[in-house]
Amino acid sequence: MDKFYDVELRLKKKNKLLFHRDSVCLTKLNELINKANKRAVILWVFDIVKELYEEYKILNLDTELLDKTISICNMWSKGEVKMPIAKSYILECHKKSREVELYPSYIISGIAQGLSTIHAKGHAIGLCIYYFSGMLYNGFKTSDVEYKLKDYISKLSNSIEYEKVCDRKWAKFLT
Repeated sequence: MDKFYDVELRLKKKNKLLFHRDSVCLTKLNELINKANKRAVILWVFDIVKELYEEYKILNLDTELLDKTISICNMWSKGEVKMPIAKSYILECHKKSREVELYPSYIISGIAQGLSTIHAKGHAIGLCIYYFSGMLYNGFKTSDVEYKLKDYISKLSNSIEYEKVCDRKWAKFLT
């Protein structure tokens, strides 16, 4: 069976989110996220968020909220601000995603969902659920998503190794 079968069914039904936590194509990534420690997943999320942010900037849209949210969440991961402050910015991103065009909305929601990983590691897969859905609605093919997925798996593997040696400051709740 095609590993994108469930995604293609959701696309035909015009579901907003074409992927879900149990999508067959996300199995390997999900397993790696579950196996990794939270700090490694957060490092990976910041890496992917940086890519999505750069893609969003190319669209010539206002980045002020994303700039502030990413900065605040970085501070949160270091214990420099508390969760309620970061949460309010993340929720503002989700709100803003409903005010922009389709593809940018998926990028914003992917970034917001990814940054929520600082609170709960399980949110990390949401970054992919939103972003990959946006890719398909923006005319990309499942082969493009598969390529990106392989890249994300590779980057997560690298983050797992990097986390062991990085000397980054972490919030107490992440140590």
